[in-house]
Amino acid sequence: MTIDRRPLGEVDPEIAQAIGDAHTFCTGWRIGCRLRAVLVHQVTAKALVVDQSNGEQVPGVAELSNLLAVDANNVVYFAPVGCWLVLEGCQLVATLAFLFVILGWGALGGVGVCLLCFPINLVVTRRLKLLQTELMERK
Repeated sequence: MTIDRRPLGEVDPEIAQAIGDAHTFCTGWRIGCRLRAVLVHQVTAKALVVDQSNGEQVPGVAELSNLLAVDANNVVYFAPVGCWLVLEGCQLVATLAFLFVILGWGALGGVGVCLLCFPINLVVTRRLKLLQTELMERK
């Protein structure tokens, strides 16, 4: 068994990333719960003040329960993922900025090659899918 001898105060990058991801998802759940509370409040407030003299339809119990149960929970489930997507975008921008600082304009060549490889990957994946389908039909 080897002992990892790191200087005092140095943090393992994997542990720091795990803590950061957990914090991101926790923040996302908090935001989602607050959004659900606001959404439920607004839906019920709107349902209580519907004016039929203007030709507005009165929402039924099924529509209200669908809005309050299903749609509000979808907002709660999306909030952590949305928070994670925003932070991943920020991490990508920061990484590219640091790469540009270190390598200069040469970094743009590497980014360009990466962007050019995305369509190639798409073409290869579609071709493999067609070949797999054809092989399954032959069996």
